[in-house]
Amino acid sequence: TILDWTFASDMTDEERRRLKHHVIDYHYDVGGFNFVYASFYITDTDRYSGAHVMMKRSHNKKPLRMLLGSAQASEAAVRRQFGIENEITIEGPAGTGFVQDTSCFHHATAPSRGDRLMLALRSITYDRSSFLSMLRIAPATCGSEKPMASVAGFRDAVC
Repeated sequence: TILDWTFASDMTDEERRRLKHHVIDYHYDVGGFNFVYASFYITDTDRYSGAHVMMKRSHNKKPLRMLLGSAQASEAAVRRQFGIENEITIEGPAGTGFVQDTSCFHHATAPSRGDRLMLALRSITYDRSSFLSMLRIAPATCGSEKPMASVAGFRDAVC
């Protein structure tokens, strides 16, 4: 369980990196074979206040060069590999929730106009379907007002 404040500032991305705010760069998590996050915005969140960004289908289509070495990659490399049309920015009012397999490439936008408080719950399980059947989370929108994640459509909607 993670409760994380991200504060708006006029720092450059390079200054944020020096302060160890690595979440502004594309990366993927390596948390075990079966793991999933359920995240909830506690504050209203948009692209100017730390919205979560993810690249659809990047959890299972990484080329070997992206699997070896660092789990981080440049925005240009991720967009070139998976296509900008697969990039989703998750924005929403306080209470918005989404489910994500964080082995896909993802990052947070650097907040410039508003602070973000997000609650993230991680589950590592050997039987993902039994965990997902217990979830009762309202769909989030992905900037296009289309539902992003639902329990029934988990594999199609997430990453």
